[in-house]
Amino acid sequence: MEMRMFAPGKSAWPTTRKISTPAGRILNKFSMNVPRGDSSLTRPVASLVKMVVLPKFQIPTVDQLKIVFPHNSVVYDGTRTTMSEEDLKILTGFGLSAIQAKTYVAVLSLGRSKASQICSVVGLTRSETYRILGELSVRGLVQRCAGSPATFAASPPCEAVPLLIDRVARRLALMEEKRARLIECLEVRVPKRSFEASTERFDLIAGGSAVLQRALQLITRVEHDYAKVSSRFGIRRLAGEGLWGKDFSRAIIAAKNRGVRIRIISDLDANFKPTRFLSRYAEIRELKDLSFYFDIVDLSEMVIGPFLADEDATERSSRQADLWTNNSNFIHGMHSLFERLWESATEHVPAHKGLPAANDQGSINSPQG
Repeated sequence: MEMRMFAPGKSAWPTTRKISTPAGRILNKFSMNVPRGDSSLTRPVASLVKMVVLPKFQIPTVDQLKIVFPHNSVVYDGTRTTMSEEDLKILTGFGLSAIQAKTYVAVLSLGRSKASQICSVVGLTRSETYRILGELSVRGLVQRCAGSPATFAASPPCEAVPLLIDRVARRLALMEEKRARLIECLEVRVPKRSFEASTERFDLIAGGSAVLQRALQLITRVEHDYAKVSSRFGIRRLAGEGLWGKDFSRAIIAAKNRGVRIRIISDLDANFKPTRFLSRYAEIRELKDLSFYFDIVDLSEMVIGPFLADEDATERSSRQADLWTNNSNFIHGMHSLFERLWESATEHVPAHKGLPAANDQGSINSPQG
């Protein structure tokens, strides 16, 4: 591909020069397709041109391109072809690798395009681009259009996202089918003494997501008494909001239906809307200046730690501040503390308690308080 080079202070560079590197191809597209008068594009292009009009015609490196476009977005023929890192993480959460997600977004933004155009935007070699496009084609996210040269088109988001969800659902269903066999296969390899009920221990729970998983397990298997000191984040989860909210609200409803007594102490007020739902299944009392949480189940096991906000409860969280224990003395001591807190706390009466707030599916639609 040829590109005319412009020198500062002159009308045009007297010659043209072929640039075959990926960075050169991107720069070529920038220089040939910048709309006149578009300062948002001409300023970055001017910076790129300055990189390559030096005496040795230096080609900009990938790092130099990132300096010009610090937000990981490339403009190709005036079209933004990448997403923010946060949005890309959402897309990869649906089962795509990072490079698959970037390639799909690029094809979606470019429209029907050739592999050479796609590899220029994504920054891959042609062979890598064809490989990724093939993987996306198998998933139904990209279609190869007949012709010479071949072109590619992306499935619209309203079709692509359900395809990704369906693929994950099928994988989960297959894992569910093999669950019993896997448990049996693994259990025969563990010494019997590892499961002795008399073994009391303290386990450090690594990661906020693992904390929520352990807390959910406690609610699922409680039989008689569930005592909880909670933050507002924990109350929202129990009421069906936020991370894992639906799972927690269903577990609370199921526990109440089993006849479990559920008592919760939290730092809240009468206008805290999630309690309109939760007060139907639990006794709730208010106590100010709390900075920790704990859940005690049937005086047999518990989890404890500092308050867990939603941002600390993701799979990427490296939090290591929570403990699980089945130590009898510790649990009875913490339960005595709960009873003293319960006596000193005031009864929580939600505002407009008589209004319908939820159904028994375990979620509410009111905004967060």
